[in-house]
Amino acid sequence: MGCSLSPALYLQVQLTESTSSSAKFERHVLEASRVSDELSRRRVRTYQLYSRASGAHVQVLGTHVVARGDDGDPYALLQAETDSFGGNIRLRGVRTKYHICMDRNGKLVGKLSGRYRGCVFSELYLENHYTALRCALLPERYAAFGRSGRAKNGGRTTSRWQFGVDRGGITEGNAEWTARVREGVEAVAAASAAAPSGRKVSPEKRPPGRT
Repeated sequence: MGCSLSPALYLQVQLTESTSSSAKFERHVLEASRVSDELSRRRVRTYQLYSRASGAHVQVLGTHVVARGDDGDPYALLQAETDSFGGNIRLRGVRTKYHICMDRNGKLVGKLSGRYRGCVFSELYLENHYTALRCALLPERYAAFGRSGRAKNGGRTTSRWQFGVDRGGITEGNAEWTARVREGVEAVAAASAAAPSGRKVSPEKRPPGRT
């Protein structure tokens, strides 16, 4: 006599198998993202990063990385190159050719060579439409800046490591800079509009291009 499963038991088995498969896939992605993918074709995007903490754009000034640039500043134009299919990227300043990297103390610096593992970051899309950049070498650390635009240790204050990203990208040499924080600006502008009348909007809640 054949054995059959009740609908409830069958559903439970299916959910268990689905959860197990999802967990295995997540582990596979995590393990694959720990090493550089030398075989797949690299995808390169060009954009700007708007720091929520400083209210300005990230600039690569040789060995120094700061967040004090205006919208359209040539030193704020960055190239993001995929490093693995797990979502890792390497960021390089178009003008200086220096990469944004993190030293072992968790501070951002500029390096001419991007082969160092501290130059690889994971893009994490947050619920508030901002983006966080987590270091592949130090997973507990994030790219971060203070209100003055100076690079900070990225493991403490949440708002310090939140960035607005133009995910559509722009092409190098384009006369009209289209790198605006689209979803991030809309979210911040909506929050500012909802603020009580007469209330001053803090710099970390001010959209790019506004004073």
